[in-house]
Amino acid sequence: MPTTPTTAWPAEGPNVAAAVRERVLPISYTSVFNDTGHPAISIPSGIAHDGLPLAVQLVAARHRDNLALAAAHTLEMSLGTQHPPIPGN
Repeated sequence: MPTTPTTAWPAEGPNVAAAVRERVLPISYTSVFNDTGHPAISIPSGIAHDGLPLAVQLVAARHRDNLALAAAHTLEMSLGTQHPPIPGN
């Protein structure tokens, strides 16, 4: 699943009222696993159309950190390093 519902916030920070209204809080997809004790890991998965990084979140059964880490390692090896486009190229 995605790690967050949006790409990165602007450098000056999010408009929190708009984020709540639009349901795009940056913790909306991650906090549930903190609360339930499921191991979760976020890994880079690509670059959005606007040049900002995307990430995918992997979640495993409780106490199965080894599965989350192994899956993350496999995905990182297959996806390779993601780089944003260089302006002007």
